[in-house]
Amino acid sequence: MSKLANPNIISSLMACLLFINSCSILRPNPGSTTIKNPKIRNTIHIKLTSESKINFKAPNVWITIYGYDQLLADVEASIIYQKKLSITELPYNFDLELPENPESLIKPKVSSIENAEYYLSVYCDHNKNAKDDKGDIKIDFDKGFPKIDIKSKDIQTFYLKTQ
Repeated sequence: MSKLANPNIISSLMACLLFINSCSILRPNPGSTTIKNPKIRNTIHIKLTSESKINFKAPNVWITIYGYDQLLADVEASIIYQKKLSITELPYNFDLELPENPESLIKPKVSSIENAEYYLSVYCDHNKNAKDDKGDIKIDFDKGFPKIDIKSKDIQTFYLKTQ
């Protein structure tokens, strides 16, 4: 089997392609603070931190959870949950209540629940210029891909940095 045919490599490449494809929609929808889903399935525990000091000039931080089918390529990730938080310092711990069937919000429909994967996006217009650009606060991808384990009861830690 060639190295490129390795299922782990293919899965990782597909996750990266999905994330890159969804980057065009990383800006939050300012008309909504939370996507409303009446039935709660699970609460996940999140910790946002940074290796360097970040002084929040604009405390409004958009948290978005995206979902996708790990077996599909070239498909945008779907918004599963979105919420605006007011964060003034790091580390910052909070809980997110996920909808009862988050996989049902993924479009196109996932091939099976086991193939549904989720990741976290964080956006703060730190430089207050209403543009997604240098100076804003986002996930630090140098610390790893922000994959969410929706079944975990542990605190999931994600690093932020100023772009």
